[in-house]
Amino acid sequence: AAAAPRTCVICMDAPRATRFRPCGHSQCCESCAAQLVHGGARPARCPYCRESVATVITNAAIANEDTFMWRSRERVTER
Repeated sequence: AAAAPRTCVICMDAPRATRFRPCGHSQCCESCAAQLVHGGARPARCPYCRESVATVITNAAIANEDTFMWRSRERVTER
């Protein structure tokens, strides 16, 4: 059986469909990520590690990944 999609840590309702760069964490749905990045006067920060968010990658498949971390062959980008 397939695992249920992981949900957003902010609204706890929609599936996680974004990834923050450079940290690589996947914590939010598209709506909450947009509010985080464009909704405040302060620079956006990852809700997990608090690193500044430079870009947001959007992909519906992120919600079905085994981990909330982006992994490359060279390293795991965890802070």
